[in-house]
Amino acid sequence: MSQKILFAVIGTSGIASDHIRALQNSPKADVVFIYSRDIDRSMQFAEGFGLTPVKLYEEILNDKTIDAVDIVTEPSRHAKLALEAIKYGKHVLIEKPLDTDITLAEKLMVEAEKSPKITSVISQKRFEPTIKSMKEELERGSIGRPYLAEVKLLWERTNEYYRHGNGWRSTLGNVLINQAIHWIDIGLWFFGLPNKVQSLTTKVKESISCYDTAICCLKFTRNVLFNLVCSTAVQKSQPEEFRIYGTKGILDYNVRKNSKLRNKFSILNKAISFLNPIKSPLQCQIDEFVDSIISKKSPLVSVKDAYAALKIAKICEEENVAKK
Repeated sequence: MSQKILFAVIGTSGIASDHIRALQNSPKADVVFIYSRDIDRSMQFAEGFGLTPVKLYEEILNDKTIDAVDIVTEPSRHAKLALEAIKYGKHVLIEKPLDTDITLAEKLMVEAEKSPKITSVISQKRFEPTIKSMKEELERGSIGRPYLAEVKLLWERTNEYYRHGNGWRSTLGNVLINQAIHWIDIGLWFFGLPNKVQSLTTKVKESISCYDTAICCLKFTRNVLFNLVCSTAVQKSQPEEFRIYGTKGILDYNVRKNSKLRNKFSILNKAISFLNPIKSPLQCQIDEFVDSIISKKSPLVSVKDAYAALKIAKICEEENVAKK
């Protein structure tokens, strides 16, 4: 293995630029190749980031100098591309969700667990300092026994957003799989696997064929309820809300996050930020993935974790199809 972990980025979606920057900012990684089925897009990204465009995915798979692939295509291609990479002995990082096909996602989970290489899926909320501190306090019992958690994700997503690229978001990008899956993952990370799932979904935007609004309720052991209200049909995006109610107090994501924002303009914090720039959650996760490869340790987010979150979203989807 080279001194740095060498990556190829697979896909030129909207999030690809963020991944490339994070990999280029990682002191232990470097990006060499960019691949897309559209060679013109590959060449545009290559020129913008100083990469080498590749016409065929097989060129990357057969290149033994490439240690890892970072898959940032539309979700319906994630599992197939990842399975190929695992077969060729590559480490694999996948943008969320794991896939849109639960059967392929399960196959990928099985193969990833058998492989000696590292595979992980982006779930950057786990790397937010506010979320991490809430989890630590919850585990310390600072609010007593938790009994209710609530999340609100209310974003504006335009018709142009759904039409962008090849338009996959308008058919496969429902709000639970494409946006709220991050919060589903946080619920599972905090409380384990649920023993009951109930949901309601609806479509507000007539221009799309998937649902853009949902209410999902999970019930965990010890009677913890987790309620997720999400929509991409609102007129103006609102700050995400996350609260956990316990018998001795409340953990409030919004209060903590806003408090950090209020304090960041102090002279001391300005100096600290200048000397040690705060890394984005995505940067933190990519750095952790690279460190996992080097140290041969399991990453914080496993394929099994991503599969569990996708399965919850799919249960909600199937439940509401059955009700129609």
